[in-house]
Amino acid sequence: MMLNQRVNITTVAEWKPLNVGTLEGAALVIVILLMVLANLKCGRTWKLFDLAVVVFGCYAAVDHVRFLYLAAVLICPALAMDIARSFSAEPNQKTIPAMNALIAVAAMGFVAVMFPSETKLRARLSDEFPLHLIRAIQPGWRTFNTDFVGGMMAFESRPSLIDSRVDTFEHHGVLQNYLGAMNLDQSLEVLDFYRVDHALLAEGQPLAYLLKHTPGWSVLMREKTGEADYILLAKTANSNSGASTQTSVSPPTAPAP
Repeated sequence: MMLNQRVNITTVAEWKPLNVGTLEGAALVIVILLMVLANLKCGRTWKLFDLAVVVFGCYAAVDHVRFLYLAAVLICPALAMDIARSFSAEPNQKTIPAMNALIAVAAMGFVAVMFPSETKLRARLSDEFPLHLIRAIQPGWRTFNTDFVGGMMAFESRPSLIDSRVDTFEHHGVLQNYLGAMNLDQSLEVLDFYRVDHALLAEGQPLAYLLKHTPGWSVLMREKTGEADYILLAKTANSNSGASTQTSVSPPTAPAP
């Protein structure tokens, strides 16, 4: 993954280095400080394997944000032992059942507060996704879409070019072509290559502006969400993107689906 998907690693936020100014970055710094303080107060003899695991977890998290979850799995057992050794009082057998019950109630309360109801979930979906536009897409359309809405298109059984699981779209060049089209690099050539006849895009994206001002493309529908304004565009039957006249431009790299 890390060696063979360079486009994914250089463009997706999860593969960027950790920013210590974020909540996640601050959490890792706090964990490291806690381990240092715990070992200063009551040190222990580290086995080479344990030290290597902690160092690797920290390095992986700093190098790629995505590996912060891996770091949590690797570091937390060592952190728990350090805190128990350095900061915890002697266990009182009489209070252990009460503390267990208190922690269990707190955990269930956290789940009850944080886990949204079905009504809240549906409202959140309406705020984030253009559901009416997605449901208007017909099975026979070849729709170019912004990756954010691709997962919801799949959930609604609508055909899409790409979704946010970008790892799966790099090997055949789809991700590279998508990024090129979205950044106005051979955009019309990419659309012709995939025989695209419709596009679902956010209003402010460069490709949306291009298609709105390209002869042969028109806006079918609009929908405003809490996050953005989306448009559904259609290519008319007699339109010509002009890609065939730009013979000096190399074609997209991905095979036609």
